[in-house]
Amino acid sequence: MEHAYAYIQPSGIEVLSPVILSAMGIGPLVICSYIVENMYTDHNTALTFRKGDVSSLIETLSFSLGNHGKMMELAKLAKKRAQSTFSWESVVDQHVDLFGIKVDEPRTRAVTPVSSQT
Repeated sequence: MEHAYAYIQPSGIEVLSPVILSAMGIGPLVICSYIVENMYTDHNTALTFRKGDVSSLIETLSFSLGNHGKMMELAKLAKKRAQSTFSWESVVDQHVDLFGIKVDEPRTRAVTPVSSQT
């Protein structure tokens, strides 16, 4: 994938595609179907085509080949988004914010011993 011009993901259904995230992080242009899940992942850093529409995919591929410079800039934006938004550090920070965890306070954990019953 590292030396590819583009990674194409013709999804009909996704959640948060680890393959699209990997492609974004590695660096080729991402071309994916226009579905909500992919739009969240790429956030305008990928080219899209209408789901299940071969002519839309062909049109998008032709556009990408005719605009190489712009596509490489788009790929750089995607890589930056993957590294900043979806890095482990970023995801942990988002969970800390979401759950209101205070990381500067020492944590204690209640340990419940397991009793054996015979």
